[in-house]
Amino acid sequence: LSVERLDYTYLNMMIGNDNNLNKKTIAIIGAGSLGSYVSRELSKCGVKNFIIADSDSYSSENYMRHTFPLFYKNSNKALLQKLDLERLHPEVHVKACRQNISRENLLEEMGDADLIIFTIGNSDTQLELNHFFREKNIQIPTIFAWLEAGGESSHVFFTSHNSQGCYQCLHTDANGDFCDNKINVAQEVDPSEHLIRNGCGGVR
Repeated sequence: LSVERLDYTYLNMMIGNDNNLNKKTIAIIGAGSLGSYVSRELSKCGVKNFIIADSDSYSSENYMRHTFPLFYKNSNKALLQKLDLERLHPEVHVKACRQNISRENLLEEMGDADLIIFTIGNSDTQLELNHFFREKNIQIPTIFAWLEAGGESSHVFFTSHNSQGCYQCLHTDANGDFCDNKINVAQEVDPSEHLIRNGCGGVR
C-alpha cells in the first residue's frame, strides 16, 4: 500500500505557484470562449474558489472556441464551467450563477469576490456595471478582458475603483462623450487604422 500527497496546496508548491491564491475568490462574468480558458488557467495557477456567472447555453457554434466537449450542447455555460473546474481537483469549488449579472444582483452574487474578471463581449453591459462600481464605490479590483474580432489579439484592462480612471475611459473623450478611441501605437503607424469600436464582432 502506498500513499501519495496530492492536496491542492502541495501540488501548487511543487510548481512554484503562489499559495496565497488559495485563499482568494475570483469572480468571472462570462463563461464563453474567453472565460472558459481564463478560469481553467487560473485554476492551474493556484486559484481554487470561483464565482462564475453566465446565463447563456452552450451551442454547436461555440464548440471550436471553447474548452467544453460538444456533447454538453444546450447546457448552461456557468454550470458547465463548474463541472469542468471541479473535475480538476476535489478542493476546487465553484459557485455557478445561471443568470445575467446586473445592478440588482451584482453585490448579492459577487460580493465575496477578491477580484472580478469580465470576459464577455458586450461593451454595454461592461460599461453599465463599471458605472455601478463607481457609483457605489465598490472596492473590488476589476479586470476587463476581451478578444478582437477574428481572435487576432486579446486585451486586458485592470482598474481599481478607488483610483482615478476606469473602463469608461476607453470609450469616452475628455468631455465624457462616447467616441471611437485610438489604440496606443507607434508614431509611424497611421492611427486612423487603429480604432476601438464597440459591439459584438467589432474591432478593438
